[in-house]
Amino acid sequence: MHLVKARFETLHVTEAIFQEVVQAGAGKPGSGEVERSVGSWITAHATPPGRELHAYRRTLRLSDADLSVIALAVELNADLVLVDEQLLRRAVIERGLTVAGSGGVLVQLKHARLITEVKPHLMQALAAGLRLDDDTLTAILALAGEH
Repeated sequence: MHLVKARFETLHVTEAIFQEVVQAGAGKPGSGEVERSVGSWITAHATPPGRELHAYRRTLRLSDADLSVIALAVELNADLVLVDEQLLRRAVIERGLTVAGSGGVLVQLKHARLITEVKPHLMQALAAGLRLDDDTLTAILALAGEH
């Protein structure tokens, strides 16, 4: 998380995502750092009420937490939405917003000279549960100038 903080001035999350990461994800990499960072560089927003998510729910088969990401990103007109899940990525892009996944963030960190290599960080994320197909993994490493 310290690398994400070094690259992004502020990170906005909904309460639903905060609960998913911190409470349901207790003990997983980054969960404690997210919890400690709320109020400093991470801003937690109330999850939009169900009626606001209803319009999205009618057309998208996503969890309420994921729908809250879309609602908040649209509300804030976010410059960048950090998301790895494929269905959520597609939904965010369809709404005209820019997305980056873990791999894209690592490439940005390398280009900003905050890390020297993407591959070790990507392998650590994969070991922690990030799911990427071989083509995506190859593309990320190519963007980073690594093999």
